Amino acid sequence: MERIFASILLALVPLAFAQAPRVKVSFSPESEQYAQATREYQAVWDSEGQRIIEAMERIAGVQFPGDDIRAIVYEGVSRSGVGDEPMKLRASYPPDVKKATLIHELGHRLIARIPKTNELDEHRVLFLVLYDMWESLYGKDFADQMVAVEKKRKGLYDYESAWQWALSLSTEERATKFKAVRELAGKALNLGLVDGRYNVTLEVTNAQNVPNIVGTMTVTGGNIAGWRFVVDANIFPGTSISQGVGTCFLAGQTQDQCAFEFGPNNTHPRFFIAVAAGKRNWFYVPEAGPGGSRGAAKYIGTWQATAAPDN
Repeated sequence: MERIFASILLALVPLAFAQAPRVKVSFSPESEQYAQATREYQAVWDSEGQRIIEAMERIAGVQFPGDDIRAIVYEGVSRSGVGDEPMKLRASYPPDVKKATLIHELGHRLIARIPKTNELDEHRVLFLVLYDMWESLYGKDFADQMVAVEKKRKGLYDYESAWQWALSLSTEERATKFKAVRELAGKALNLGLVDGRYNVTLEVTNAQNVPNIVGTMTVTGGNIAGWRFVVDANIFPGTSISQGVGTCFLAGQTQDQCAFEFGPNNTHPRFFIAVAAGKRNWFYVPEAGPGGSRGAAKYIGTWQATAAPDN
C-alpha cells in the first residue's frame, strides 16, 4: 500500500510543477478599488498561465523573452508595455474579456521583435495569430465573441478593419503570412559593432529647428537589439509623438525595421527608427497615417553611436 501511495505522489509531482507559469506576471492594483479585479487577473494566470504561454508560443513559433512582467490593473485603456514598462489592464472587463485582453497584450510583447511593414502594422501582425490562440485555448465561440468585442472599440485604432482583413484569410493563409514576417526577424542588420551598450545621437537633417536627440542602443551578437529614447511632442511639430520613452527593436533589411511603440493612452506612432539596407545610419519620424497608423516620413536624419562607459 505504501509503495502504491508513493507511486501516486511521484506521478503528481510533475503535474504540480507544470502548473507554475514559466513567464512570471505580477499583477498589482493602481489603487485599492481595483484589488478585486487584480485578484481575478492573477487567478487566471495562476491557473492557466502555463497553458496560455504554451499555446501562444506554439502558434506564433516565437518564445517569450525571459523578463518578468509587471501588470497594473486600473480603469483605462489596456496596454502591453515594453521591457521594464508595465503592462496595464482594464479592471472593469467581464471575466472572458479579461482573459482575451491579457492574451492580446501578451501577444504584443511576444511579437515585439518581429518587423512590421506598410501593409502589416502592429495589430495586423498580431491578428494573424491572436484569433488562433484564442480558439486553441477556449474554442471558436470564444474567439468569435472576442473579435466582436474588439471590433466595437473606436478611436484609438481601426480594430474593425484589421480584424476583417485578418479573418478574410484562412487559418493556413494567416499562418503562412505570419511565418514570412517572423522569418525577417532572423535577418537583423549587423553593424560590425562590438557587443555592448552605446550612447546614440540623432540629428534631424531636414529641419534646422529640431534639436539633437540622445538615447542608448544595445548591440548583441553584432546586431542592434534595441533603442531607448526620451522624446517630447514639442521636438517634432506636426506629428503625434507624445512625451515618454520610446523603444525600438530592429530586424530585417528593409526600411520598415522598427516595431512602433504605443504612447500614452495608446496614441501612436511614438517614434520610428528605420535602418535601411545601405543606409545604416538613417532614421525617420513619421506623421500619423489613417486610423493612427504610420504615415509618411516628416523628419529624417542620421545617427552616430559611441560606446557607453561601464558603470
